[in-house]
Amino acid sequence: MCNQRTSEGAMSDLWTYHLRDCEGPVFTTSLELVWELPGDPFSGGFVLDEIDAVDLLRKWLGQCGPDTSGGAMLGPGMMRISWFVEGPEAAHFEPAPFTVAPSSDEHFLTTYSWPKHAETGQPLNWLTLPVRDKRWDQRQADKGGFIQEATGWKPSPLQPVVHLPGLLAAVPGLSDLVRSYYRS
Repeated sequence: MCNQRTSEGAMSDLWTYHLRDCEGPVFTTSLELVWELPGDPFSGGFVLDEIDAVDLLRKWLGQCGPDTSGGAMLGPGMMRISWFVEGPEAAHFEPAPFTVAPSSDEHFLTTYSWPKHAETGQPLNWLTLPVRDKRWDQRQADKGGFIQEATGWKPSPLQPVVHLPGLLAAVPGLSDLVRSYYRS
């Protein structure tokens, strides 16, 4: 069966694909989805020892929320989620296909063929790819990792939007952020 996880939680699956315009070379790699909310990479300018996840979330909301790009179309408090596909062993990082908020007209499937499981040949079901954990803790300081660390949330595969006030209201100690979000 595809997308089996090992006891450590890592993917044991490898996928094969090639450039769309030719049959070679063939790439064999694991694949995962990487998510991004508007402005969340701004955390790259901070050092883990200088600021914790909740304080960074507060700064991010002050600079980036509410999301004016989607509010009128999606409704108040809604933020678009951008998606990327990473094939770490092949050093590929491309916008994901089948998204509501593509970062461009180009995406993984405009560059590469549809991935197939390396052992079974079964075509990839994109909704079964693992979603990368983004961290902001003693082990790692990922860009945007403060959101997952402060809220305990990460999106489902290819989830198009998140209602940010609803997410913040569900986290103990962050209700003041919901009030400040609606005041902006």
